[in-house]
Amino acid sequence: MTLESLITDLRVDLGKSEEQLPRATAKRMIEKGIVRVNQDMGASYAIVGSDPNETVEPEPTDLDRELILILAAYSWSGIQQRQSAAKAFSWRSGDKAVNRISMASSWKDIAAGLLSYYRQLAGLDDIPDTIGRVAEIGSAL
Repeated sequence: MTLESLITDLRVDLGKSEEQLPRATAKRMIEKGIVRVNQDMGASYAIVGSDPNETVEPEPTDLDRELILILAAYSWSGIQQRQSAAKAFSWRSGDKAVNRISMASSWKDIAAGLLSYYRQLAGLDDIPDTIGRVAEIGSAL
């Protein structure tokens, strides 16, 4: 499977263009997903070759491919959560008000949903969670 096909699918899943989700960022998120899927599913996927002819080998199963994409989207939600938290503000003036504080919490909820979906598909519901700490970071905001 080509890395480009995974990147394209990730952009479609996230509704992002090439400008909004650069190749290097998408590749890094997919790499993180591959590492975790290898650990959780006992696989040995790797990105091989050189740009732009990189492939994921061996060919991921349909389930593992979906798990990699879910974890890449999870990484994206973490990036968005941190950016939202950094830009969070709230103000009120007369009858006008702006409140952007809840945006980070919304991204935290999305991340938690993706992680739950990943754990369900991977059959990891009964195993303690050790994937990242996006939910904990978000609850501290």
